[in-house]
Amino acid sequence: MISKKARCARAMFGLVGLPTDSLAKRLPKAAHTLLGTWEENPHQIALILGPSGSGKSRILNATRKCLLEQGTRVIDVEPLVLIAQAGNRRVVDLFDLPLDQTLGLLSRAGLADATLFAQRASRLSQGQQFRLTLALALARATHDTRPCVMIIDEMCSLLDRQTARCVCLALQRWLGRTPWVKLLCATGHDDIAQSLSPCVVTRVSMQGEFFTQLHDEALGEAISIVIEPGAARDYDALSQYHYRSGRPATMVHVSCAIDPQAGMLAGVLVISMPTLNGSWRQLAWPGRYNSGNKKADARRINEELRTISRVIIEPRYRGLGLAKKLVRSYLDEPVTPATEAVAAMGSVCPFFESAGMKAYALTPSPRDARFGDALDAMGQSIWSAMGGAVGQRVAHAALMQREIRRWAAASPITRRLVDTDPRAILELACGSAICGMAAYAHTKTMRGTNHARQKISRT
Repeated sequence: MISKKARCARAMFGLVGLPTDSLAKRLPKAAHTLLGTWEENPHQIALILGPSGSGKSRILNATRKCLLEQGTRVIDVEPLVLIAQAGNRRVVDLFDLPLDQTLGLLSRAGLADATLFAQRASRLSQGQQFRLTLALALARATHDTRPCVMIIDEMCSLLDRQTARCVCLALQRWLGRTPWVKLLCATGHDDIAQSLSPCVVTRVSMQGEFFTQLHDEALGEAISIVIEPGAARDYDALSQYHYRSGRPATMVHVSCAIDPQAGMLAGVLVISMPTLNGSWRQLAWPGRYNSGNKKADARRINEELRTISRVIIEPRYRGLGLAKKLVRSYLDEPVTPATEAVAAMGSVCPFFESAGMKAYALTPSPRDARFGDALDAMGQSIWSAMGGAVGQRVAHAALMQREIRRWAAASPITRRLVDTDPRAILELACGSAICGMAAYAHTKTMRGTNHARQKISRT
């Protein structure tokens, strides 16, 4: 049926009867052609490409219907719907998974940003919300390893083109690690075909005509990143994206990751002088830096050892493996034969290990151990102490006020907080006790004109 008002609107322009739908009868054929071509090619990605209003979403829906009729498991990725359902919930609370697994998924989706984990999902940018939605889809896909097809309509349509490019490359990288997942998406942007590199492309015209073909760039677009020496200003340009405020105490070397195609600074690595004390060094280099002669040990540490104090990736380039690339590049030509790093997110983003460094789990620091004992004495766990009413009560107990101020005073990083809100100090102390810091070490035999031959024994 068509209303009188609608008939009048058509008749004014010489049109009568019901509007014709030139694509409707061909939808099943378009869907079966796409699926048939896709099944003949083992690659994981298929793309429907066409301008807005051409009918690409309808072909996508028809293909989804065919997949469901075949009994294929389908995971729909609808960013706006999923984010709307999230309401005011925090990012990590959207995942029904343990915290470490949740952070790992967010990292693989390019959201390895400590400042975002407890943010309300509704307050994220469009690019961050899209990555969050991908992380939610990845959670569904990896929880069940049966073959499935992930479906995305309007792929990256709301993102700026550089962000879209990096998201596509990160998604393509993740698909390479999950062979049981296929991706079917639709977009109106031609650049997606280059960045996503599908094996099958169905092109739809404004007249509703479609043409399906194998894509001739199925190997994918390799993002070309150049690693080159940098300066303090490069760290300053990206420092806002690191969860630690303030510069490292020293900076003796800076490496930059440059995307020459976009002319952008994609990442930065900072090398600093080491602290004189580090419990992990006895594990990594037994006896090398704790001979008992403090003066000799300090001289040897300053001569032989440097610390990776910052690795920062520009948000649009996260999920592409650039942190590993920066670390690996430095380890190939280090300033000193020994290199170390300490990280709170090592288990979530294991790029230090992937780059060739060896991990060492750290025992709780004396201040964290004492803080844990104080909680035990009050009959509270770390998780309960972080809760609203319970945390407020714990923070204002006489015993805990003394202990958390002692905890804050035990480190130069938190010493400035000694006289601030005890509830805030309590949260930091709980987080420090939970995070499970890890240290990383690497040793390289140095050769060349800039360094005398040196080798640090591990025995």
